[in-house]
Order: sequence, then structure tokens, then C-alpha cells
Amino acid sequence: MSTLVNRGTIEFAADGSILQNGPSADRLMTLRNEAGGRIIKTGAGNDETDFVAKLINRGMFRVETGNLTLFRESDFSSPLEVLPGATVSFRAGTSTPSIFRSGTQLTGGGEVILRTAVELEAGAVVDAGSISLQSSSRLFGSGTLRVTGSGEWQSGTLDDQVVLEIAPGGTMTLSGTGSRSVGTGASPTIRNRGLFEIASTANLSSNGSALFENEGTLVLTEAGRFAINSGDSTELVNTGTIIKEAGVATGNNARSILPVDLRHEGVLEVRSGILDVFGAHEIASPILVEDGAILRLDGNETTTFLAGGSVTGRGSLEHKGSDIIIPAGVRTSFSNYKTPSGSGEVRGEGTFVLADDSSFTRLNHIRPGTTEVAPGANLEITPGSFRLSEGRIFHVLGEVDFPGSFSFSATNGMTLRNEGVMIFRDSSSWIYSGGNYVIENTGVIRLEAAPNDTISFGPDEISGSGLFDVVSGRLRFARPVEFAGNIRIAAGAQLNGSGLTLGPASTVSGTGLIGSSVTLNGRVAPGLSIGTLNVSGSATFTHSGSLEVELGDGTSDQLAVISTLDLGGLTILPTPVAGYTPSVGDSWVIATAGSITGSVGLVSQAGAAPGFGYFLTQSGIELTLTYEAVESFQDAIEAAIGVALGENPDLTAFATGDLDGDGVQDLTDWAFGGTLVGADPGRSLRIDSILQTSPTTRELVIAFPIRSIVSDVTISLEGDPDLDGILTK
Repeated sequence: MSTLVNRGTIEFAADGSILQNGPSADRLMTLRNEAGGRIIKTGAGNDETDFVAKLINRGMFRVETGNLTLFRESDFSSPLEVLPGATVSFRAGTSTPSIFRSGTQLTGGGEVILRTAVELEAGAVVDAGSISLQSSSRLFGSGTLRVTGSGEWQSGTLDDQVVLEIAPGGTMTLSGTGSRSVGTGASPTIRNRGLFEIASTANLSSNGSALFENEGTLVLTEAGRFAINSGDSTELVNTGTIIKEAGVATGNNARSILPVDLRHEGVLEVRSGILDVFGAHEIASPILVEDGAILRLDGNETTTFLAGGSVTGRGSLEHKGSDIIIPAGVRTSFSNYKTPSGSGEVRGEGTFVLADDSSFTRLNHIRPGTTEVAPGANLEITPGSFRLSEGRIFHVLGEVDFPGSFSFSATNGMTLRNEGVMIFRDSSSWIYSGGNYVIENTGVIRLEAAPNDTISFGPDEISGSGLFDVVSGRLRFARPVEFAGNIRIAAGAQLNGSGLTLGPASTVSGTGLIGSSVTLNGRVAPGLSIGTLNVSGSATFTHSGSLEVELGDGTSDQLAVISTLDLGGLTILPTPVAGYTPSVGDSWVIATAGSITGSVGLVSQAGAAPGFGYFLTQSGIELTLTYEAVESFQDAIEAAIGVALGENPDLTAFATGDLDGDGVQDLTDWAFGGTLVGADPGRSLRIDSILQTSPTTRELVIAFPIRSIVSDVTISLEGDPDLDGILTK
């Protein structure tokens, strides 16, 4: 083996080469270019120089024209200058690696091709103006190759802890079907501050554990992708921009796979095509999916959306296998959310917001947290599985339209909080499966099902002032529950259940059927104007219950109970319809039943003219109101309570009591224009004059808006000396 030491100048002109004299490695020549030495390649543009010798370069090495190929290992610690149009190829192979030490720079604008293993010395930062990584290339060690100009990665491996950096203004393009990978057990870093493009069918696979730091722009075009072989997921930290574009491809030819652990803090835009993301991700800034494009979350790991994370745009988010996690205190919006297949869950204590039109066949949202349907969002749901469990809150602010044959389960507790519109069509079920299942309704829950189709709910409790609007079909409650809010049952529709109870603040109205027995603590208002509300079982009123009936000329609302009607001390609230004034003797049947028990607590006289009242009578299985003149205080009380008091009753309790809690004794209250329930309309006793008729007598003239039956009125005058004396009638 011979060594040539150069301290002067060696010029390779035209096709001038150094060739091996024999096949034995121990007879190879070593060319040592010392500091101050110069090696220059000159000649025509197509000249070929073969350098079949080991090279140790500490001096100047410049390739001005043509192509120079280094067939044996090279040891650089000084710049390699390749002028524009010239090419240097490293082709020593994987068994005889070259080394780039500190001081090595690949400059000049010409192309450097690596087709060999190259060690990057620890601490070395090798700038490359134009470089191509091709077949058999392998970068290893712990130094840095920094691409400052144009780079091309056709094939080859990153190994050990090497760093491949694309500087600002630099580019690295991966194209073609060559094999590009992270070596087995390796943990290299790709640091992109320029442009890194994986194009066409190119892929970057991993047999190790790489870190990709994207501070510039990462572009995936057509089917360009990352891939995993036997290694761990690549960790991709994005503080720059990631762009997915379909290019000219369509369908799966425009599908890019990103099997990485993504930490997204920058810009991510799916402009066209499909971006299929696998791995464990943290999303801390928005992802834009443009119209026609698809972002697909897949795999069996998790995607955590942190504060600032969201999915926006008119394209689709397909949630397949990956679990989505929204941490406590985080509110994340998702546009065009779809669940085509897979088993991905949504969990976490934060708020998952369906912010735009979405369509899915399944929804598997579990654990404490909130799933929200935003105002303006329209959900298109096809029959499938809908599961909310373990304390999950489903919060509707927009509109949700549930199709028929849709199965819902509430496992280990959940809350349905509706402030929007929920529409149920045909047969479907919201099934109880343990835990505390609550419906909080301040919006509208509407049934628009076929006549014999049943929508089943199974909550433990219902709260809120919203409306259950049974337009058609049957609403069934599978568990005993007390209603809050309003229930409207249209003609032909039914409300069914076991242990149904109307709460004190609730109203049930309509002309449909309550198809079971019911306890009524609230307001019952038959009809949607004037009409009949039917009960196929028993109806049991309590003292807090009321029956509100509209009265017309020869017609009225009516409660029709097949079995027993228990009055339970209810209040009856009669009201004439607009434009109708009752006449003395008008009567209305306001309730019928198989049998009637109990008594009425109060018949409100708010709708009666002064001096007239609604008198209640029971005749067998009917309750009838009759409009009559009030001849005495006893008449007034009997009209109010719906019960005849007999001859000469003691009326003291009625005269001095304050039944409606307005601070006024009810006798005076009612007689002078007030009511026995509700606020006074403002009418009161009026003093017209006080005349001094003698030194000890004054005459008081008063007026009040009923018949002048003075014996029924007690007036106490006190406190003012000018009015002291004896009142005579």
C-alpha cells in the first residue's frame, strides 16, 4: 500500500484518474492532501475522473468541470468545492465508509452525490449547497449535514444520532420509489427550516426512532408518505407549516400516510387529497381541511387536542381508530366530523364541539366531559351505534336529526343537555344501562315518527323549561320519572311510560293521548287551542296541580280520563277565548272520567267579570263549569272553591284568610276586583266623599266594582282621628 502526500497542486485534467493496480485492498493507494495542498479537477463538462484511492483531504479540493467519482473511503476535514455543472460522487460502498469531520463544507453550487456510508463526526456541521442521497447512502454518527441549497433524497438511511438539517432557503425533495429509512435502533433528527417535500409515491420509513423538527414547510404531495417498518413512530414536532396536496392524483393515489407522533403547534393545511394520520398526537393549533379534502385519524393510539387545537374548513375529518382526548378546561371545535368506520372514542373532561355540518353512523364518547353541538351545526346521522357514558354530557345548542333504527346507550351515567332542537324519526331508543341518566332540556325535543313507531327514553330525572313536542309517533319513558318543562302531544301522538309524573313547573298540552296512568303536580292545558287531551289510564292531581281550560261559545277544552280522575285539591283555571264573553247560564263540561274522586281546591275567578263567577258542579263522571251571577259573599266563596257550603256557614276563615299570599284578606281582595290567585288587576275600594252631617257624625260614601251587598263587606276604620266613630250602613 502506497501513500501520496500532496503539499502542492494535483490537477486531474479531462479524464485523468487514479486507478487501482490490483484487487487487494492492502495495495490501494492513499492520497493525502495536506493543508496548503491543492487538488483540482478540470476539463470538459462530460469528462469522467475515477478516483480509486483512499483520500485524506486537509487542503483545497475543487472540481471545476466534469464528473469525479470517489470509489474508496474519503476523510474530509476541509471544504470540497464543486462548481456549477460539475459533479462529485462518493461511491465507496457501505463497508468502507467515508467521514466528514469539522471543517468539511460542500460548496460551490455543483452537485455532490452520496452513494456510500458517510460518518458525520460529533460536533461537525457540514453545509451542502447541492446534495443527492442515492442508493447505498448512509449517514451515521452524531454530526450534522445541513442543506443550504437544493437537496434530493432518492434512497438511503439515516443512522445513529445524525442530524439532517434543511436550512432556511434550502430544499430537500423525496421522490420516486427508492428506499429511504431510519436505521434499526437509530434516533436521528431531521430538522427542517426550509422546504421538505415528499412527492409522488415516495416514502420515508423507520426502523428506529426519529425526531422530525419542522420549523419550515413540509409538503406531502400525491401519495408521498411516512412509513413504519420495525421501528417506533417518528416524532414530528411542527412549529412551521405542513401542507398536504393531491397534485394531479385522485383517490388512494392522493393519499398520504403520516404514521408519526405529531406535536402540532404551527400550521397544518390539508388542501386536497387524503392525509391519513396514525400515532399518538398532541394538537395545539388549528388544522385546516379544505373543501373536498380529508383528514383521517386512524390507528390504535390517541390524539390529544390541547388549548388552541381545532379542525376547521369545509373538508372532512374522518375519525376512525384513534381515540380523541380533550383535557379538562379545553374547548375544541371540529368541522365536518365524520365516523365512517373504526372504533375510536372521544374522552377527556374538556368540551368536544361539533361546530359545522357532520355525519356519522356511530358516536362513542365516554368519560366525564362534554360533547357539544354548536349553534348552526347540522348533524346527519345514519342508523348505527350512539354511546355516551361514564358521566358524559351531550350538549345540544344546534340541531340534531336522529333517523329511525338508531341505537343509543347511556352506560354508567350521562347527561343530555339540550338548548337546541333534537328531532327523532321512526323507532329509536336512548337506553338506560346504569349510573345516573339525566335530561336537562331548555330547548325542543321533537318526535316526528310514524304512528306506531316508538322513541324510548330511560332517564332517572328530567329538568329544564324546554319542550317535549310529540308531533307524531309514541314517546315512551322506560323508567319512572318526573317531568320538568312542557309536553305537547299532537292529535294521534302518544306519551307512554311507567310511573309518569308531571312536575310542579311543568305543562302538558295537546289533543293526543297519555297512554298510561299519570300523576299531575303541574299544569294541564288540554288542546292546542280548544281541544281534548286523553288519558288511557288514571290521572291523579295533587294540590299543586291545575287544569287550565279555554272556554268558547258552546265548546271548551276537556280532559278525558278512561279510568279514575283524582282531583286532589287542584286549581281550575277557566279562561274565555279571545272575542268571547260568557253569558249567565253558559256551561261547559271540562272533564270526564270513568270515576271521579277527591275535590277541587280552587276555581280561579280571574276570567270572570265583576259580580259573576264560574260555578263548578260534578254530575256522575263529569265536571261542569257554569257561569252565574254572584249574589252574596257565600256565592263568591262557593264559586271560588267549587263546593256548596250549605245554609248559614261560618265564613270567617274566608273573610280573614289570605289564600293567595298577596298580603290582602281574600274577601276584600276578591270582592273589590282582585282574584283569589295571581296578581291583582289594580281595581280597589274607592272613597267618593266624607260629609259632616252633625257634630258627632260623618257620612262616608264609597264605591266598589260589584253589586252593592254591603252586608258582605267588613271595613275597619282606624288610625286617623278624623275618621273615628261608628260606621252605619
